Amino acid sequence: METEKTQKGIGIYFNSPDNKFRYALGTIGEKTLYCFGINPSTATIEKDDPTIRKVKSLAQNAGFDYVVMLNVYPERAACPDNIDENVNLVEHRKNLQTIMSVIKDGSTVWAAWGNLINKKPYLKGIRSRGMRDKRKIW
Repeated sequence: METEKTQKGIGIYFNSPDNKFRYALGTIGEKTLYCFGINPSTATIEKDDPTIRKVKSLAQNAGFDYVVMLNVYPERAACPDNIDENVNLVEHRKNLQTIMSVIKDGSTVWAAWGNLINKKPYLKGIRSRGMRDKRKIW
């Protein structure tokens, strides 16, 4: 887990010790877009991947200063087909705790997972439980 203060924002990178799971990546600032994908790929605090680059560009064009990337499921894989067949409840709970600690009331959240939510049967259930949360985080 890392945090780094920049001139205007706070850089965050929350991941498991073995880096197999990533819970949050980005910078929190005055005007931050919180973007949800299905699962994290290869991006780190030092190096963006194609998804992060695309999200940052879209966010900037929409008037946001910063982006924080979150995911429905925290397991790293370049393709959602390669994530766990069954939900890892320990990592799922860590992911939800991170999401709840990062997103504040009134935040702008973009659910950007598209049809990939259908890749694993448990993904829709995870998303539905998140929607029932009092903060309606996604």
